[in-house]
Amino acid sequence: MSEDKKSEEPKWFPVPPAVLSKMRSVNAGDLVELLGHKFGEWGGNKSSTNLGKRSRNPKALISTSKPDPSRPTFSVDISRTRKGVISSAEFSPDPGTDRKKAVSDFEVFVDESIKTLQETPTPHVATRIVFSYKPVSGEFCLPPIFALRQPPASAPLPGASFGDYPAMLTFSYDSISNQWIKMRREQQALDDLLLTLNVFIRTGLWCMKKSDHKWVFDGKSGPPESRYLQEGYHTAFKAEDYKLEPSGLTAIPLVSDSDYYSAFGISILDGFQLPKTLSERVRGTLALDQESREAFLAAARHFAISKNCRGISESYWNIGLVSAIEVLAATWSSHWSDTDKCDECDQMIFSIFKRFRAFLRTYGDSSKSANKLYRAYYGARSKILHAGEFLMSERAGAWHEDSGEELGRLIGLENTVRVSIINWLQDPFKNPGASSGL
Repeated sequence: MSEDKKSEEPKWFPVPPAVLSKMRSVNAGDLVELLGHKFGEWGGNKSSTNLGKRSRNPKALISTSKPDPSRPTFSVDISRTRKGVISSAEFSPDPGTDRKKAVSDFEVFVDESIKTLQETPTPHVATRIVFSYKPVSGEFCLPPIFALRQPPASAPLPGASFGDYPAMLTFSYDSISNQWIKMRREQQALDDLLLTLNVFIRTGLWCMKKSDHKWVFDGKSGPPESRYLQEGYHTAFKAEDYKLEPSGLTAIPLVSDSDYYSAFGISILDGFQLPKTLSERVRGTLALDQESREAFLAAARHFAISKNCRGISESYWNIGLVSAIEVLAATWSSHWSDTDKCDECDQMIFSIFKRFRAFLRTYGDSSKSANKLYRAYYGARSKILHAGEFLMSERAGAWHEDSGEELGRLIGLENTVRVSIINWLQDPFKNPGASSGL
């Protein structure tokens, strides 16, 4: 490589420890969000991918692409751990830019952002349109956390026994006044709430996030006509009309846990219903310590993804359900580290499968017949991931005599995983082998 080429390559330098220490004093996601928009005031941008500045993909790369002439030109690479903590930060002044001036200028950005983030958060309320497989009629309120209500009378409905039925979800969150942070925290609060509710509500709740274009056709008013339209949903409503207190609507029917979480659950002919213990269980998730809450939300995300895969791939439906338990099993079994870890390598003595099985036997079904199914669930997951042996319904490409058995087993696994997560929430560190709750 020529000397000219080498001189054109950006040079990266660690952000000074004092500045890095400041950056670690606040939420990493909030800080990156603010820094990106502060750079944006001068035409900069932020991205989670490589912008051509480096050979590796940084966690967050912020660059001043069109800075004020009085400001130095540079890029900043912020790396974060899996837990979201800033692990390191580097900057690269463009050729001809004074390095000390670039560091000083970046420190000003950091100080301004931290000052903004140190504002005392205040309660906010938001309302979003969500969807369920069944029509929601009436309301359920759990102030000051959330309220779920039927949609306005003008809302379009699918007009089918099962479909994407709209509902109004009102929820609370704390935020500072900065618009970017407010948007970020509102979305985070919505995501966490939906993940939580999907563990407890069998019919599911979800939010339409993507606006993809898809081919559709309408043949009701004449010959079928194909159109390439944007996926989406809109109905007019005033957010200020939706509060966290009861509004006078009929209450959504509540069902006992024994009926709601039974093997077959509520009848498909019944309307939208909720478990009687929903308020208690949602409050319980908010009372978890930070580590347990993070584990719960991670398990809930696997659980939600598995349900989304149900109509796409039964194999990945199985993987998601097993993964949801693995997350909680790791947190749970670590509490019994005195007997479960090797003194030499600090690894769990029993296998991952045994930990998986022990968790389900403790929080789910401990019968011998269930024990055989646990081995089948985990064995199928391992064959799919490590040997490429998908479930029979997908390998055969059509209906197979074993497909019905697989489907029934997966429906049972989904219910077992749901019940096990709920029982874990009641006692995250139950003695292995103790009897379950539901």
